[in-house]
Amino acid sequence: MAKEKTRTHRLNMYRYWDIDALAWQLNDMAKKGWRFTGFDLGLVFEKADCSDDVYAVEIFSKGNEMDLRPAQKTEEFAAYCEAAGWELVDSQQKLCVFRRLREDAKPIFTTEETFRAVRRGLWEQILMLIIIPILLIVQQTILYRQNPVDYVTEPLMMGMVAFFFLMFLYFGAFFLSGVRFLKSAGNMVKQGERPIYGVWTNGQEQLKMHFSS
Repeated sequence: MAKEKTRTHRLNMYRYWDIDALAWQLNDMAKKGWRFTGFDLGLVFEKADCSDDVYAVEIFSKGNEMDLRPAQKTEEFAAYCEAAGWELVDSQQKLCVFRRLREDAKPIFTTEETFRAVRRGLWEQILMLIIIPILLIVQQTILYRQNPVDYVTEPLMMGMVAFFFLMFLYFGAFFLSGVRFLKSAGNMVKQGERPIYGVWTNGQEQLKMHFSS
């Protein structure tokens, strides 16, 4: 007889403007009997009773991109959130996952604060994505100037050039989609509406229904 699975992993492909989609997945998994326990090479879930746990995912702007576990500042922020009715489950980089402790829990951030945190986190990601290609281009330029003939005729080097080109296209698409999202979300915030951060596999309409309820 096969041993019942008590632990499972899911890929964490969420970006800073996907915090609602991540919360939706955690809530959905809880209803299926899988409770989120933390980050570890993805999202980690343990088998539990089916529940109506409610999760919130927020961006802690004072967090560090290198943080793999809650740092001291994050723990201090978590204590403030616990007083408002939210328990910190885990954090990674600037992403903090909270589980609601009571039904009368107050929102952790206002609509404007959430947007500012998402905007700041997104711009920091974009900045990193700009710096990396620049450093790689500088490195390859130096190699080319040292020996241009070998550089052009070496298959490995040409493969690197193709790789950099594809990376440039990806970073460019990331940048454009990020800017477009910030513009749209910013207009919604100005009109007093709360943007939906992320698109889940079942579509954004389902997210809208969940976060407006």
